[in-house]
Amino acid sequence: DINALGDIVGNYQTGGNQWLTTGVYNGFLWENGQMPVNIVPSLIESAARGINDAQDVVGFMTQTVFARKAFISEPVSSTLTARTLFDLYPLVTSGDSYQNWVLQSAEGINNVGQIVGYGIVNGQTRGYLLTPIPEPASMALALFGLVSMAATRRRV
Repeated sequence: DINALGDIVGNYQTGGNQWLTTGVYNGFLWENGQMPVNIVPSLIESAARGINDAQDVVGFMTQTVFARKAFISEPVSSTLTARTLFDLYPLVTSGDSYQNWVLQSAEGINNVGQIVGYGIVNGQTRGYLLTPIPEPASMALALFGLVSMAATRRRV
């Protein structure tokens, strides 16, 4: 994926070859003609699938065999090499059945922060849309948060 700033995310393989699936896949972020950071270090496999103009990166990571998880990685400072990585599942707090989901991959993120991806719910692979709820700084924002939560509940 590529954002309006020209930052590119994807994954690369170390070891193996193009015909064999052996080797390790690592998600990367390419900025200003350099690949400054592996998005998810020291795992079995990772892939960066989407980036927005705020340089938030989404994708998937595999920590153990058959344990793929969707993630978001956010810049800590103006340099992209300092990043904070979050498993997306613990950030999902609304929806009647969110606890039944296994969020396997985040495939894209827009400039509003909405994330699309896929996961498993009740044994079936399904797509999802996650919409961030702003931190309430006032009663008006708190009401908006409650309305957004209700809307998200119907979508997920």
